Amino acid sequence: MPFKVTVIKRAAFNDLIQEYVPEGRKETYGTCGRFTDGQVFEVRGGVPPAGFCARAWASIFGDLAVVELGGDASWINRPNTMITCCNDGLTPVVFRIERLIEDETSQTREDA
Repeated sequence: MPFKVTVIKRAAFNDLIQEYVPEGRKETYGTCGRFTDGQVFEVRGGVPPAGFCARAWASIFGDLAVVELGGDASWINRPNTMITCCNDGLTPVVFRIERLIEDETSQTREDA
């Protein structure tokens, strides 16, 4: 089953960076440089897309599985959709996971 994973928003908690990152490294911190806002990935078979951050993938994989199994988040106003994030406490990334519904015709063509 295909999914679309979209980067909704990146954040950097500068107060936490100032408190917890060692001197000399603080200036290297900002929003996650691995992703850009609006970036879209297509996912098939539960395999991370090329270049996807392993830490972010591990963080969102459980929510991807919920959507894959037909689950919905009752607090999200869109079916087949989950909002989730990378669990990096200093520079988190928020993602939207959408299950893409394929019609039977396209599935038949792909299987042929």
